[in-house]
Amino acid sequence: MDARTWNIFQLGFGFMLVFTGFDTQSFIEETVLSSVSDDTGRVDEHAGYYSLSIIYAVFTVANLMSPPIIAVLGAKWSMAVGGSTYVIFLASFFYINTWLLYFTSALLGFGAALLWNGEGNYLTMNSDEKTAGRHSGIVWALYMSSLISGGIFLTFIFDYSTTHIPQATIRILYAFFAALGVLGVITLALLRSPLKEQLHEQPKQNHIKNLMSTFHLMLTKNMAFLAVVSLYLGMELTFWNGIYTTSLSFTRQFGANENDILAMPLALICGFLLGLGDSCWNTQLYSILAIEYEDQSTQAFAITRFFNALAACAAYFSGSYLKLRFQLSILFFGAVLAAVCFFAAERRAKKDSLDRSAAVIA
Repeated sequence: MDARTWNIFQLGFGFMLVFTGFDTQSFIEETVLSSVSDDTGRVDEHAGYYSLSIIYAVFTVANLMSPPIIAVLGAKWSMAVGGSTYVIFLASFFYINTWLLYFTSALLGFGAALLWNGEGNYLTMNSDEKTAGRHSGIVWALYMSSLISGGIFLTFIFDYSTTHIPQATIRILYAFFAALGVLGVITLALLRSPLKEQLHEQPKQNHIKNLMSTFHLMLTKNMAFLAVVSLYLGMELTFWNGIYTTSLSFTRQFGANENDILAMPLALICGFLLGLGDSCWNTQLYSILAIEYEDQSTQAFAITRFFNALAACAAYFSGSYLKLRFQLSILFFGAVLAAVCFFAAERRAKKDSLDRSAAVIA
């Protein structure tokens, strides 16, 4: 295994550890906070949705601010700092109250921009046109495996009809989640820098020019296509990572009779298809970004994450108001539009690749 592929596996493993903790808790966060609201009244019963709205609101703005910060810290330390905010958020559940929850949510939103955009930059530095698709697949597969392990863990801990979690259990769970986050941050902090001959040097810019180049790139035609894809992925992420699982948690249809039991395999199949679709979308998007924006990878990933977070923020905030049927309708039409825009962006990317090949031959 060459050095760059090893870096990619370590990157994916670090993300797997961080998000085994964070994504697993996101499945039960609304149930946890609803339980705390019932027991103590310290938080609103819908605080989980508001927390996630704050996370993605700050994440949205921070994405556009992150490129200059990543340029100073470097991809590795940006990810380590960003991952640390996830640990702080998880640790805040040891004693839940409204203002601490919302503060750590905002802190996590800022850290998420450093983590994800640093990851995009590091992935690009360790990839070329031939390996970008494979490397993005490796990272995403390891990241998504956190959902499998987290789901299995919750299956053994809770009954599928659980709607109330004692506070003592909450503290034990979140101590475990935070410990996984710490291991993930250490893994990211130990990442090796790409070898000089492998490193794709980005043009040296001052911080103002770096920031302005992000806005300039946002206005290009191809990035507009990818922005539509990112908006859909933000809505889709919100659905399968929060609304879908919460809906199942509060559903009373899973009972003991034969017809009700048949609903559980269907719910699991739907969950699998949602995760599979998300993986396919994201690996292809990562591949295009790493190839097409090699010299502006931080800016390109920041822009797509900006639109992703913008849609997720709106979806989480509206999740407690819109009926499920309306959310599903929005997702359906969004998927169709995103597919059209993605094919347009991919076609343009292939044309650019052929043009580069022809230029090299000439």
